[in-house]
Formats: sequence, structure tokens, C-alpha cells
Amino acid sequence: MTTPKDWRHKYGVYFIADGDSHVKIGHAHDPVQRLRALQTANRRAFTLLAVAVGESLAKEHEYHLRFSNQRVTGEWFKINRDIAAEIERVQRAYLNLEAPPIPRHGFGW
Repeated sequence: MTTPKDWRHKYGVYFIADGDSHVKIGHAHDPVQRLRALQTANRRAFTLLAVAVGESLAKEHEYHLRFSNQRVTGEWFKINRDIAAEIERVQRAYLNLEAPPIPRHGFGW
């Protein structure tokens, strides 16, 4: 079982929504801190949708290739049915870790 302290410091692939049908698929040591950093420079509220805890840069690259037909720019993708299904799969896997709830928004820290 992953404890809250262990969880916070695991690398992971994250999915962050921009509220406009787009999602950023990235990799970070601390996805919550990454959300906050992205939010600081943006007027739109971002939402952390899911974190694939322990996944590597290779997994991020795999997602980028898999969803390349939905790429808008850089690590941002237009959400479609396939991306939404993967986000739901990652959310279910996260719940199985018994990790603490992830802060969903970049505001309010």
C-alpha cells in the first residue's frame, strides 16, 4: 500500500484539463505542484483529472504517440472518447492505491 507521504513524492503521468475540452498529458515528480505552477501563469482554472502514479517518461511518450491525432500543441490534446476512457481507467487505478484524494484545482493553496 502507498502511504500519503510516499504518494506525494512519486513520479507520475498526469492529466490536467483546461476547462475548454483540452487536456495536458505530462510527467512530473509532484503532479500537484506541477498543477499549481501551471495555474500561476494562467487565468483559466485548471483541473487535475488523474495521476498514473509511478509511471515513467516512457509512458508519457506512449500516451503522446497514442493520442497524436488529437494533439493541439505540445503536450495539449483535444479530449475525445479514447482519452476520456484512459483518464477514467487511470482514475480507477489511482483509487486502488488507497492514496489521498488529489487536489483537483490549481487555486486555493
